Amino acid sequence: MNPIAELAGKTLVFGACVRPLVFSASRFSLDVAAADLFADWDTSQKCNAIRVAKYPAEFQHVVEKVRPCTAIYSGGLENYPNIIENIESMTNLAGNPARVLRSLMDPFAMSDYLRRCGFTVPALERTNPLSPADTSQKSIDPSLLATPSPRKASLFGKRWLRKKFRSCGGLDIQFWPNPNRLSDAAVAPENQPDHYFQEYWPGESISAMFVATAGPHRDNPAVFLGATRQLIGEADFCSSGFQYTGSIVCGLTPEEQRRATEMANRLVDQYHLKGIFNLDLVRTDSDLVFIEINPRIPSSAEVLERGYQFNALTLQIQSCRIAEDLQPLEWKQQSNQPPMIYGKAIQYAPESMTATQDFCQLVKSTMDDDGFASYADIPFPKTRIDSGQPVFTVFAKGKNEQEVRSLMRKKAALGLQCLGASVS
Repeated sequence: MNPIAELAGKTLVFGACVRPLVFSASRFSLDVAAADLFADWDTSQKCNAIRVAKYPAEFQHVVEKVRPCTAIYSGGLENYPNIIENIESMTNLAGNPARVLRSLMDPFAMSDYLRRCGFTVPALERTNPLSPADTSQKSIDPSLLATPSPRKASLFGKRWLRKKFRSCGGLDIQFWPNPNRLSDAAVAPENQPDHYFQEYWPGESISAMFVATAGPHRDNPAVFLGATRQLIGEADFCSSGFQYTGSIVCGLTPEEQRRATEMANRLVDQYHLKGIFNLDLVRTDSDLVFIEINPRIPSSAEVLERGYQFNALTLQIQSCRIAEDLQPLEWKQQSNQPPMIYGKAIQYAPESMTATQDFCQLVKSTMDDDGFASYADIPFPKTRIDSGQPVFTVFAKGKNEQEVRSLMRKKAALGLQCLGASVS
């Protein structure tokens, strides 16, 4: 039977990697179909899954052929509002529509709005902030650019990141200039239409997740679902730079939660957001600094689901349907921190490798005592995995973050050993 035909009439989850949404559906016996870049072994065990070769354009073809009753997109597709708009014309979309996504793609307008609302936001620049045409960088010792220091801060005032307008998962983000290519600051064109520059704020990377129904007439439309500490560029899992590596559930102080929720409420009112979304923040000693918004179910949702015992997929569908009817969403505000701390980490390949049947057997034999898998995003046997590519995801729970990190490292090492990789 045509694999696409088998998906017809179901709720379709689609995106770069939809395994977390498929697992969310499976825990509550929701019948879904999936389309993503991998169609991994464990995703295919849970539902009918299609692997797309041409990202993201091929999703339009899948939806056109399948005609699902509802479609839900995951990370990355918020950067392609034209494709989302085409899909909206074919099926019911449980997520923010293309018109909202387009408005969110201007970080300068959003930054100005939040600043006017009294929130702390990084400075942004459209042009190279270290261009010799605008500064006196030529007279400054290049070695000062390589590492952060009080002296450098006093000379430049700010440290910069170069970010791509269309990116997710921490990809296409680097310090500006790159410490290994200090000449970039002087020779790069001032105007880089695909990129912009954001002031770097040191601190803890935090993600706060909310659910909302659209409508500016409602008071406090965003409901706090929980917060996670984001794992970024973790060498323990062969990640680097600003690459997203995982999430661990964490608590916010009452003032931090109030501040984050106020920020979310303002954004819902301004942009008419609906459904689940998250705010990427930096926690400093005195404030939460806004970095960016992800207007869809984030990768961190599945550890919050485990910690607070709710289902992100059903909540997404419910909240989006209510938004269309302009009804208030009834949802209990989450407590600040669950009794057990849950975490996930993505293991990247330390070297080129090939997935084995032994690894699939390991996955089958390792389940946490609460029924959750210890491993996910499992490639089919004989799948070739290049160095630096994601191999699998590990999960752990514990009484504190240190215990969770330790367990995740042990599970990751065991998984790599099953795949024949050298583990230090």
